[in-house]
Amino acid sequence: MIEISLGEGIAQVGAGLITLLLSLLAWGIRVAASKVKSELGQNALFALDSAVYTAVSFTNATYVEELKDRNGDGKLSGEEAKLAWDKTWTAIKAQLGPKLWGEVTKNFGGAAQTEEALRAKVESAVASSKK
Repeated sequence: MIEISLGEGIAQVGAGLITLLLSLLAWGIRVAASKVKSELGQNALFALDSAVYTAVSFTNATYVEELKDRNGDGKLSGEEAKLAWDKTWTAIKAQLGPKLWGEVTKNFGGAAQTEEALRAKVESAVASSKK
């Protein structure tokens, strides 16, 4: 008989849910891209997916891991987490550049909607990077 602790079971279910969420987000971007009429708009949405994962990896490598080690408990304070978000957000926009970023914002319906959608995508990328 295979025995799995409650913690391991929860971790396995969590990993499955993260995979499902990432698949749904990728599907959502493909659906949104199919509704975007301009080629530039489609390119912007596809570039966004790559930019999010690159920015999360960069922020983890240059900021988050160092803080986790320094803090000793492997966690970030609220202020540190906000700074990590700000660094990730800035990196995403920098990778896309003003032209593609403008298209992304336009396709999501404005800056607030873009941030809301990307916050979920960034959180999924962070969770995926912890596997």
